Order: sequence, then C-alpha cells, then structure tokens
Amino acid sequence: MAAKNETWLIVVIVGIAGVLIALSFMKNTPKDQSSPAAVSQADAIKPDHTEADMQKIAAIKSSAAMVEQPKTTRVKTAFAVQVFSFKDKVRADAALKQLKDKGYPAYVMMSDLGPRGVFYRVRVGSFVTELEAQKSLESVNKDFKSGIIVAE
Repeated sequence: MAAKNETWLIVVIVGIAGVLIALSFMKNTPKDQSSPAAVSQADAIKPDHTEADMQKIAAIKSSAAMVEQPKTTRVKTAFAVQVFSFKDKVRADAALKQLKDKGYPAYVMMSDLGPRGVFYRVRVGSFVTELEAQKSLESVNKDFKSGIIVAE
C-alpha cells in the first residue's frame, strides 16, 4: 500500500512540475485556442493525473520548446559586384590586385561550399542600393568583361 502512495505522490509532483513549466512557456505565447499551449489551467491542474493528462503536459512542453521565435532577423540590404570566383587563392589575389590598381574598392571573400570545395570570390563594393551596384557593374564590365550583382 505504501508503494502505491509513493508512486501516486511522485506522479502528482512530476505532474505539477510539468504544469509549472508549461505555464512558464505559456506566458510568452499568445492565447490561441488552436495551439497545444492553450490548455486552460483548469484542465492542466487536476488532483488525479491520468496518463492522458501526462501526455498533454509532455505535448505542451515539447511544442512550446520547438516554437521559439528568432531573436533577430538579418535583412540583406548591402550589395556588391562579384567580378570573379576562383578555387585558387593565388589567382584570386592577382585579380584583387588588378581591381585595386584600377581604383575599385575590391576585396576577397572566402566561401566554403562543402563537397564542392572552397571558392575565393573577388568582389567590388559594398553598396547600399542596388542602383549603386548597377553603376559599378557597368564600369567593371567595361574594364574586365565580367561581374554580377550579389546581396551581401
């Protein structure tokens, strides 16, 4: 008899802890009735927790943990003109020197593409608007016959 009481007590304590955790998640989520987090306190807090109640609590905890909003989102607002892309860093550095010798604000950006390897992208920029990048592209095309506009 004592073992049943201890088991029941453990189930109640675990259930209450789960409800408290679920309620802490619910503070940060909207009260939408279609959401699993929208279980009312009256439904979640019962003196006798059945297996179905424990499953509801587990569902609330898992869904609340998976539905976190991103803290910040980065908006791509800068543009550049990518003039060349090489797998060989020596060639990229040579192209960079040619662009700088012509007066372009050039730089090399390394991109690791996994199984495709590492590429060294030679770019001119950075530009706030796509129109500025377009003007630079026209100039680069006259000198180097190459280039595309990319978002940074």
